Amino acid sequence: MTPHDPALLRTLFDAVVDLDAVERRHHLDVHCPPSLRDDVEAMLDADAEAHDGPSSMRIGQIAAGLSDAPVLPPGAGTRIGPFEVVGLLGEGGYSTVLHARRDVAGARQDVALKLLRRSLHSPEAQRQFRREQQALLALRHPNIARLIEGGVTPEGQPYIALELVQGRDIVEYAKIHALDLRARLRLFVVACRAVDAAHRALIVHRDLKPSNVFVADDGEVKLLDFGIAKLLEADEDVTHTMLPAFTPAYAAPEQRDGGAITTATDVYALGVLLGELLTGERVNDGTGRTPSSRISATGGDGSPTPVTRRQLRGDLDTIVMKALADEPERRYASAGTFADDIERLLAGQPVVAHPPSRWYRTRKFVARHKGGVATTLAFLLAILASLGLALWQAHVAREQARLAHAHAARAETVRQFLVGVFEQASPDSSGGKPISARDLLAKGEQQAATALRGEPELEADVLALLGQLHIEIGDFKVARDLLQRALDMSEAPAFASDVRVRTLTGMARIDGETGAHDEAIAHAREALALINENDSPAAADIANAHEMIANALISKGELTGVEAMLRTNLARDEAALGRRHEYVADQWLLLGAMLGEQGRFDESEEAFAHAIDGFREGFGENSNRLAHALNEYSNMLVDKGDLAKAEGILQRSLAIRVATVGPDHHDALTVEANLIYIAEMQGRFAEALPRRKANLERGLRAGALHDRNIVTLWNAIGRDHRELGQFEEAFTALEKAIEISTRSQGPRNSWLINSYSILGPAQMLGGRLDDAEHTAREGLSISLASQPEGSATTAVLRALLGTVLLRQHRIEEARAELELASAPFLVAPGSASTLAPTTLSALSEVQSAGGDSAGALATAEIAVAAGRKVFAPGQPQLGATLFALGRAQLGSGDAAAAVTSLREALAVRSPPYPPADPRVLEAKVLLAAALRRAGHADEARDLTASIRAQVDASPSAYARELEREFEE
Repeated sequence: MTPHDPALLRTLFDAVVDLDAVERRHHLDVHCPPSLRDDVEAMLDADAEAHDGPSSMRIGQIAAGLSDAPVLPPGAGTRIGPFEVVGLLGEGGYSTVLHARRDVAGARQDVALKLLRRSLHSPEAQRQFRREQQALLALRHPNIARLIEGGVTPEGQPYIALELVQGRDIVEYAKIHALDLRARLRLFVVACRAVDAAHRALIVHRDLKPSNVFVADDGEVKLLDFGIAKLLEADEDVTHTMLPAFTPAYAAPEQRDGGAITTATDVYALGVLLGELLTGERVNDGTGRTPSSRISATGGDGSPTPVTRRQLRGDLDTIVMKALADEPERRYASAGTFADDIERLLAGQPVVAHPPSRWYRTRKFVARHKGGVATTLAFLLAILASLGLALWQAHVAREQARLAHAHAARAETVRQFLVGVFEQASPDSSGGKPISARDLLAKGEQQAATALRGEPELEADVLALLGQLHIEIGDFKVARDLLQRALDMSEAPAFASDVRVRTLTGMARIDGETGAHDEAIAHAREALALINENDSPAAADIANAHEMIANALISKGELTGVEAMLRTNLARDEAALGRRHEYVADQWLLLGAMLGEQGRFDESEEAFAHAIDGFREGFGENSNRLAHALNEYSNMLVDKGDLAKAEGILQRSLAIRVATVGPDHHDALTVEANLIYIAEMQGRFAEALPRRKANLERGLRAGALHDRNIVTLWNAIGRDHRELGQFEEAFTALEKAIEISTRSQGPRNSWLINSYSILGPAQMLGGRLDDAEHTAREGLSISLASQPEGSATTAVLRALLGTVLLRQHRIEEARAELELASAPFLVAPGSASTLAPTTLSALSEVQSAGGDSAGALATAEIAVAAGRKVFAPGQPQLGATLFALGRAQLGSGDAAAAVTSLREALAVRSPPYPPADPRVLEAKVLLAAALRRAGHADEARDLTASIRAQVDASPSAYARELEREFEE
C-alpha cells in the first residue's frame, strides 16, 4: 500500500469522524502518518461543512486524490467471484458492503458481500486469509450471521460473503420498539451468549458495536462480522502503515494501545454496548460516570430510553462498570459470566459484580484493629451472650412450632384433596368405565381450581405435584403449564420456600426432558440458591439440584468442568449422606455415563461399579434402581463395542424388571427395547422388526408408554424397515413418529431430530434426494437451536446433508458440510465415537468425487481404523468405511487392494441388506470395476451381468453413476 492510498485515507477518516476533538487529535497523533495529516483534516472539514450529512463526494475526491469524481463501489451487474452485485448496502473504513446474489442449483442466494479495501498480493497473505476464513466457516450459531464463503479476486482484492440479515441494530431496535428494561436486558443476554459461543470456538469478534449486533424483524438477535477484523489483519506486509481493524469508540484500552487481543476485549465492547442500550449514549468517555448518572431522575420522554435512573442505580451500574474496567483481569471472565450476572439480576438474585458492602468494610476494619476490637467485643459478648441465647432459643422454638403446624396443615389438606380425586375415579363417578391416569390427573386439576381457591400455598403445592405426575406419563405440555402456574404463585412474598424449590426442580426436569437445557440449568440453580438459604439445607435436595445441572450441561455437550463439578459434589455428598445413598449412587451413574461419552471406558466402568454397588447395597439385589443402573451401564458397553457383555447385562436388568413390575410395565419395555437395539447393531434387522412392533403393541395396550417412548419406537421401526430396504414402510412409520412429536411438543421440537436423522437416509436411498436435503436441513436447524456445533446430533445431520449434496453432485457444498462434521474426528483420529467411521467415510467419498485421491485414501484409512475399533467384525456399519476405502484405492490406481476392501464391504452388507438394496448394488458395481482393472475380466463380466437389471431398476441412481465413473 502506498502512503497516499485512498483506502488508507478513508480508513483514517472513518476511525475519527465520530470522536470528539480531544479523542480525534490523540488518535491521529498515534496512527496517522504526518504526510497524510493535512488530507485527513481536509476530509473532516468537508464533513463538517455538510448540513444534511457527510459531503461524500468531496470526501471521496480528497481520499482519491482527484478533482472531478469520487471513488465509487462496483456497480450493479459486476461479478465478484461467483456473485453478481445487486447494489450498495454501506461503506466503512475497511470494506464496502454490497448486496449480491448467485444461483445455487436453481435457487437464488442473497448475501451481504464485503469487499475488503486491503489488497492481498503475496501468496503468504492469501494463505493466511484463507486460514482465518476456514476458522470462521466453522463458526455456526443461530445468533451469529453465518460466513458463507470468501475468496480473493485475480486483482488481489479479498471478499467475503455473509448471511444477509434484514433488521436494525440493537440500540435502534430497542428505541423504535420502546422496549422496557427487562426486554433490553434479555436481548443483550442473547448477544452475550452468542459471543461466548464464539469464544469457546477460539474466535474473538474484535469490533463489537451496535451496527454489528442486529435484531431481525422477527426479534431474533444476529451478530454480524464475527472475526472479520482478524481477516483484515491477514495481510502481513509491514511496508505500509498498519491500522487496527476496530472502532475506537468501542475499543478496549489494550486494543487502542496495540496490546494483546483476548476475549476480555470483547467483554469491554459488550460493556460499552450495554451502557448505550440502557442510556442512549456511550458510557466509556473517560469521565467515569455511571450509567444511572447519565439519564434524568425519572426517565420518560426527556431521556434517550424509557429506563429510569432508579432502575439502573446499584446493580446495573456496577455490572456495566465491571465490564468497562481498564485492566482486562478485572472484567468479567467471559461473555458467558457477563450474561450470567444479567440473568441473576433479572431473577432478583445477588450479582457477582456488586461492590464491597458495608459489612465488607467492617471486616476490613476489624482485620486492621484486631486487638482493640477483640477486647471490646469480649465485654459486649459477655453481657449479651446469656440474653441472646435465651431469646434465640425461644424464637427457634416458636418458629419450629409454626412451621410444623403449617406443614401438618398442608399435608392434611393435600391428603384430603387426593382422597377426593380418587373418589371421583370410582366406578360410580366414571360410569363403570376404567379411568386412565391422564383422566385422573385432569380431575385433580379441576378439583384444585375449586377446592383450593384462596389457599395459594396449598394450590401451588398441588399444582407442582400434578405437574410432576404429568411428566411421568409423558405429557410435557400440560406439565409445563401446571408448573408455570405454581411458579408464578410462589413468587408472592413470604411464600414457603420448599414449595418453590419443588416447583423449580419440576421445571428443571421438564426443561431437561424437552431439550431446553439452558432453562433447566437456570431453574436448578435458582432452586439451589433457595435450598442454601435455609438454616439446615437438605443434603439430598442439594445433590438433586446439582445432578440436574450436570445432566443439562452433559446434554448440551458442554463437558468442560462437569467432571470436576461431579467429583466435588460426590466428595461432599458422600460425607453428608453416606457412600451408599441413592443421590450419591445417582451421581456416580451420571459420571459413568459422561466418561463413556468421552470414550474413557475404563474410568467409566469404575464409576458404574460404584453406582451399581450403591444401588445393590441400598436397595437390594432385585431392586428397580439396580435394574436402571444396569441399563445405563449397558449403554456405555454398546458405545464401547462390547455387545455381548451389554446383552448379558440387559438380560439381568430385564429379569429384575419383569420380577418387580411385570413384563408390560414401561420400565421393562424400555429394557426390552434396548435388547432389540443390540440385535439391530449386529445387523439382525429381520429379527428385530417384529420384536419392535410387538414391544410397541404391548406398551400401547397396557397404557405404559409416554408419547416420547412411542415416538422412539416408531423411529426404530422406521429404521428397521429402512435397513431391510423397505423404504415406503419406513416413510409410513417415521411419519407417525413426526406426527406424534408435533402434536405433543409443537413444531420444530427437539424430538424431531432423531426422526429426521433416520428419515433423511431413507429418502436418499429411496431416490428422493430433494426431500432428503430438506429433511437434513430442517433437522440441522432444530439441532443447532439447542445444541452446540460438534454435538453428536449436529454431526449426524451435517454428515447426512453432506452425503445428500454429494449424491446431487454439489461437490464443494458437500465437502464443506462433511469437513465441518468430521473435524473433531480428524483432530482426534483415535476417537471411540460410533459417529467417526460413518462421518469420515462420507468425507472420503466426497474427496474421491472431487478428485482428491490422496486425501480420500488417507481419510478412508482413518475411517476403517475407527470402525474396527467400535464395531464388531461383520457388523453392517463397517460397510460404509470399507466401501469408501475401496473407492479411494480404486481412484488411486490400487485395484488389487480395492478388490479386497470391496469384497469385505459386500460381505458385511449382504446380508442383512436385500440384493436390490442401493448399498449392496453400489458395492457390487464398484467391485466389478475393481475386478476389471485387476485383470479378473471374467468374474467382473459375470458380476456385472447378474446385477444389470437390479441397477437399472434401483430407486437410487448412485450405482449407475459409479459404473459410469469407473467404466474403462
